[in-house]
Amino acid sequence: MKGKHSKTPAYPVYVKFKDEPGVTYVYTHNGDKWIQLEAARDQYGNLPKYKHDENPNLIK
Repeated sequence: MKGKHSKTPAYPVYVKFKDEPGVTYVYTHNGDKWIQLEAARDQYGNLPKYKHDENPNLIK
């Protein structure tokens, strides 16, 4: 887990899980709770499916 100050989001937290070491998840605090930011889309505009995606409504 790693955090740093940036413009947007102001305080992102980067997380890598042991069972998925090649993927970095980004979380931010929205004032009420921590939320996972959407992953980068591929060249066709699709979102890849990762093990720890927290939003089941994302278009894969």
